[in-house]
Amino acid sequence: MSKLNVKVTGPFMDIYHYLRDNGYGIQEAKLKAKQQPSSLDFETFDEFVECVKHFHRPPFIVESDCDFEYDMTGVVGAYVPSEEEIEFQKVFTDEMHLSNVETIKAIVYWQTSGNVHPLTCGNNSSHQPLLPAINTDTNEVVLACFDCNYVQEVIPECVLSYYNEKIKNKEDEQVQD
Repeated sequence: MSKLNVKVTGPFMDIYHYLRDNGYGIQEAKLKAKQQPSSLDFETFDEFVECVKHFHRPPFIVESDCDFEYDMTGVVGAYVPSEEEIEFQKVFTDEMHLSNVETIKAIVYWQTSGNVHPLTCGNNSSHQPLLPAINTDTNEVVLACFDCNYVQEVIPECVLSYYNEKIKNKEDEQVQD
């Protein structure tokens, strides 16, 4: 299982209300919010992204720790689409005919293969490699930097082609055999 952790420093009551709105009990939310920084662990990548997006603004200081760009099995475990998202995947595909889950796998494969230069932040290339995320407005996969708020809407075609050539086509051939 991958590590998905966000540490938030900021106004106690804002953190408390966020926790209460996201299923924490009164006492647990008070304890977590009083800790500065408040350390929040997540089971899914989507919850992790939502928390980072929520607090990535002044006066909050956000430190995120997501290790799955190094752990291929962890990524699959970190992103578990809902049944509704699975239905959307049948409708929303990119031009390379990959579903959102396949697109995420393609990005992770690119970022972890070691054979290609990783995709980096457009604001600062010394930030951690970009990670896949879902744009909740369009239900499309984007690339996000969790060191800052940079989002790249377009997945380079070479990433999708590389995945198709190396993985997807081999999987399809095995299914046909």
